[in-house]
Amino acid sequence: MALLTKQQLVDQTPQRSFREVELPSNCPQASSEPVTVRLRSMFWEEHRRLLESLTDQRTGKQNEWRTDHFGELVAAFCWVDEGGKRILEDDDLNTDWWRKQDARFVRRLLQAAQELTGIGEMSTEQAVKNSAEIDGSDNSTEQQPGEVSPPPEISSTL
Repeated sequence: MALLTKQQLVDQTPQRSFREVELPSNCPQASSEPVTVRLRSMFWEEHRRLLESLTDQRTGKQNEWRTDHFGELVAAFCWVDEGGKRILEDDDLNTDWWRKQDARFVRRLLQAAQELTGIGEMSTEQAVKNSAEIDGSDNSTEQQPGEVSPPPEISSTL
């Protein structure tokens, strides 16, 4: 099998993946019928910016609300209509009507969005740590302009 090359990455046109997911009813009192939502994947830059948003860029302190609602923020980004426009904005997650959604519906929505993006594979603590590393505050490999690092030593296993 051939290895992926940089040129192959450059030549490919990035495309999102979309997935339609059946969820429990968002209003079981009105109907027990499942509902279908459309989710979109994230590009790396979007994923990185979401992680960065867990830390206040001015103070360097953890944004507790965003950290506590990390899974919901992922779902809000990924849930889109047929045209690819977001259904929920971040601010919607701080409303009474969102807080009163059926727990089974919300849990399954979050799970589906996290499965699609791979973000569910990390804990919130890991996400906060990653956000600190991304903004450079905990990056041990950061170099000053013009600085050259020697290549790592390779020890032979032969």
